[in-house]
Amino acid sequence: MKLTKETIWHFTCDFCKLWWSFASSDEFQPKKKIFCPHCGRRNEIDDDA
Repeated sequence: MKLTKETIWHFTCDFCKLWWSFASSDEFQPKKKIFCPHCGRRNEIDDDA
């Protein structure tokens, strides 16, 4: 049996205030700037996140 673990990242857009999630492996780190899939605007991830 193969066992995998996932981490779920939750993002909230600074502009439209809608949220979305991204499931990934433990090694994934989001980029500093990310586009909202709802409104398309570019957000910058806070350093304290």
